[in-house]
Amino acid sequence: MYLLREMDTMHDLLDHLLNDGVLKEDEKLEIDELRIARKRCEKLLTIIRRKTMKQYEIFLAALDKTNQSHVADVLRQEGSFSLFVTKKQQPQL
Repeated sequence: MYLLREMDTMHDLLDHLLNDGVLKEDEKLEIDELRIARKRCEKLLTIIRRKTMKQYEIFLAALDKTNQSHVADVLRQEGSFSLFVTKKQQPQL
């Protein structure tokens, strides 16, 4: 999967998400404990799925701030948010 290959969780992304209130300290620590990049990305995406739309938008902005606009652009494509939110969070039509 593109996101698992391209997203960099080793540098500033997690710090931005923590400072912006998207991640809690314990969530960041869970990700930091993982050594394999793919596992770190999987964990982050799992956590992001439980967040609000506003927090998802902050996540996209954090990707932009950390020179990962190519990843954010893929996620911004129409319908991408639905990949990350649980059914409980999706608006009813």
